[in-house]
Amino acid sequence: MADLEKQLSNEEKGRDNSCICTVYNLDQFTPVKIEGYEDQELITEHGNLGNGKFLDPETRICFKFDHLRKETTDPRPYEAENAVEKPSVPSKKFWNGHWRSDWKFTITPSTTQVVGILKTQVHYYEDGNVQLVSHKYIQDSLTVSNEAQIAKELIKTVEAAENEYQTAISENYQTVLSNFT
Repeated sequence: MADLEKQLSNEEKGRDNSCICTVYNLDQFTPVKIEGYEDQELITEHGNLGNGKFLDPETRICFKFDHLRKETTDPRPYEAENAVEKPSVPSKKFWNGHWRSDWKFTITPSTTQVVGILKTQVHYYEDGNVQLVSHKYIQDSLTVSNEAQIAKELIKTVEAAENEYQTAISENYQTVLSNFT
């Protein structure tokens, strides 16, 4: 990243610290540390307030983010209503991975439309160098009668889709690995 920074002119740096880095950081749900706070925050389109400012809905902290240097500055209180979950990234010997899921719900009096995208990137490097980059789009419609039922059905839908996707990836990855041994 330092080489990229050196190559960019001052004019290019001024445009939200390079469009390429901005798109990459938003797409990858880049984790960042906010000085003075214990947990990391994810840089996503959902927390993007514009002009290089982002929101951590959990702590209700707004901060500036430099996409090129991956640095946060100027944390301050902010009032917000939405929340975003923070996924964990697994790490084990000889492999690592990155899982991102993004869900949107449109709730009407009679139905709820569910749209999601699941993205994974797995890297196995014990006996070689194998990478898997995958995504899956999910679309579903739920018929619900009250708020409590909506919440329960949304959780069941997300959990089922993510479990099915994870199982399929694990099975495919084991098949690929068994072909190399």
